Amino acid sequence: MEKLKKKCVKTRIIVLVFMVVIGVLFMALTGFAAFRSFSVKKLTADSDFSQLEGEYVSYEMKAPIDYYETFTRRNSDTGVETITQYGYVVYDMEGGFFFGVVRDADQHNKTEAMIDQLWTYWFDEEGFAPASVTIKGTLTRMDPQDKIYFDDTLEVLETYYGMYGDAVYYYIEEGDFQDWDLTSAWIFTVIALGLIAFGVIFVLLGNRTWDKKIRKYLSKNTQYTMEMIKADAAAGKLMNKNKTIIGKRWIITVGASLKICELDNLCWGYYYRRTGRYAVSQMRLFSARGGNFNVDASEANAKEMLEYLYEQLPYVIVGYKSEWEKMYNKNREEFLALRFYPGKQQMGAQDASTADSNSWEQTGDALSEQ
Repeated sequence: MEKLKKKCVKTRIIVLVFMVVIGVLFMALTGFAAFRSFSVKKLTADSDFSQLEGEYVSYEMKAPIDYYETFTRRNSDTGVETITQYGYVVYDMEGGFFFGVVRDADQHNKTEAMIDQLWTYWFDEEGFAPASVTIKGTLTRMDPQDKIYFDDTLEVLETYYGMYGDAVYYYIEEGDFQDWDLTSAWIFTVIALGLIAFGVIFVLLGNRTWDKKIRKYLSKNTQYTMEMIKADAAAGKLMNKNKTIIGKRWIITVGASLKICELDNLCWGYYYRRTGRYAVSQMRLFSARGGNFNVDASEANAKEMLEYLYEQLPYVIVGYKSEWEKMYNKNREEFLALRFYPGKQQMGAQDASTADSNSWEQTGDALSEQ
């Protein structure tokens, strides 16, 4: 029993590792954006732009002056170009320098309104300064072409409006981490953390589940005790890559959890395989009273277990025929007359057809709840 228990724990640990790997991959896909959103670095007049290059930063934009560049996308079918982003010259009043902010085109009207309000306040001395706007995005160094457009705009501002200041050739490209919308990133992160939490709980509850399922079986089969099951398992044969024990009275098998049933009314067994998306490879066992019990196993292991069961229970039919399946389902008494009844009689069984009612059908109920 302890070997099966260790196998069960090992399987659960494998599931945990798999869940952790999938969870980490989910979060890595977003660049861990959800977590990084908690550590946004604030860009100020005293910041060293070169040290923050490539970082996700926030900036309180108070003075957008004008746009210096447009970014477009061409439709390959129609040849029509659409503006996707605008690059704005922004003046930092505390530091007395200019740098860039790139925003999506759908923010252009709002930004233009902010620019108009600012110019009216500065030059016409009317109204009031616009409220600042928080810009969050990746700080990026301007390429040579960006610098040309940027310098051309600054030259106009100096020549015609007397606006002077140092040029800092960086821009903040407003947006989320690595082009990820933070809402989507959080959805992926919550799914990932849920998978990891499931794996942890799956492992921690492993021992309790093991004991709980055996005791649940015993609660429905009060004529047996835990000591009887352990004794039968200790004397049984460990098979199926140490995942299944076949004793004199019970067969116990584990995967991520335990399954147990009695062998008293076993009448038929065969290997079953289904390929494709929902692949299955099992030893299937059937009871004279209608219950069934499946053990996941390779073809070789399943056949080895079936041979061993036949040695212990020679009244069991081993193998599959479609006519047997029809007979079992529609005329079970005829099926049992093939080997089960004669075999039981030869083994000296008394009143085999009314064998203990707490065997297979109750085992099947217990299994359906697992």
